[in-house]
Amino acid sequence: MDKDKRKNKKPLKVLPPRRAVHWQPLLGQRIGKLLILLFAATLIGLMFSGLQAIEMPVLVVILSALIISGLTLFFVNEGMSSGVKDTEMSRRVEKTEKEGGHVMASEDAACYSLVRAAVAAAAAFAVPFLLALFVALNAKPYTYVLQDLPSWLTTSYAGRSDVMLPLGAYAQSVPMTMVDWVRLVARVFGMIFVNIFPDPIHQGLLIDRVLPCFFLIYPAGYVLGYLCGPRRQAVLARKQRRAKKVAVKKAQKKSLAEELTRNGAEVHYGQRNDQKQDKNRLI
Repeated sequence: MDKDKRKNKKPLKVLPPRRAVHWQPLLGQRIGKLLILLFAATLIGLMFSGLQAIEMPVLVVILSALIISGLTLFFVNEGMSSGVKDTEMSRRVEKTEKEGGHVMASEDAACYSLVRAAVAAAAAFAVPFLLALFVALNAKPYTYVLQDLPSWLTTSYAGRSDVMLPLGAYAQSVPMTMVDWVRLVARVFGMIFVNIFPDPIHQGLLIDRVLPCFFLIYPAGYVLGYLCGPRRQAVLARKQRRAKKVAVKKAQKKSLAEELTRNGAEVHYGQRNDQKQDKNRLI
C-alpha cells in the first residue's frame, strides 16, 4: 500500500514566485542580520583557535572541517528561512493582484528577490573578503625575526668583530607593515579556516593566497539557501493543506459520533427510540 501511494503521489510543482519590484527598503535589515551572524561566526572561530594546541593534526583538521560545515549550514538555513518568508509574501501579493486588490509598497518590498539576497550577502562579507584579497595579492614568503643573542655571548665577545659581525643578523628587526596589519585583521575573521592547515606557521603563504576563497563559503551558502526558499515554502504549504484536511475529517467524524450517541447516550445507529415508537403506533 505504501509503495502504491508513493507511486501515485503527484510531483510537487513549484511555480516561480512574484519578484519584488522595489527590493531596496529591506536591504539594510538583511545586511544587519548577516553582520550579526558573521560576528557570531567570528567569535566561534576565535573560541576554537585553541585547537592548534592539539598534537594530532588530523584530528584538528577534522574538527575544524566539522565546525565550518556547521557554520555553513547555519547560513544556508538562514537564507532558506528568508526565502520561505519572502515567498509566502509573494503568494499573498499574487492572490491580491488576481482579486484586483491594491498592493502596498511595503508588501511589494517584502516579496521574493534574489538580487536583494545576493547584494545583502556581498555587502555583509565585503570587508573580510576584500581584506583577505588584499593580503593575497601582496603575499610573499615569510621572513622570521631571529631571537636575541644570549647575554653571555654579547658580553664575552662584544669586542671581537670577527664574531659579532656575522651574528649581526640576530640584532635586526623587521617592522610591521600595512600588509601585516591587514593580515592580522583578516586572520581574526578567518581563524577557523586557518585551523584546516596542519602547519599554519610554515604554510603562511598558502593561507594568505587561499583565504579569500574561504570567505566566499558563507555568502554562497546563504544565497543557495535563499534559492531553495520557494521549494521549501511549497513543501510546507502542502503539509499545511494536508493537516487541514485531516483536521476537517476528524471534526466531521467527531460531530457525527456526537450526533449518533446524543452526547454520551447509547448509540442509536441512525434510528432513535421515538422513531421506533412511531412505527409501532402505525402498526
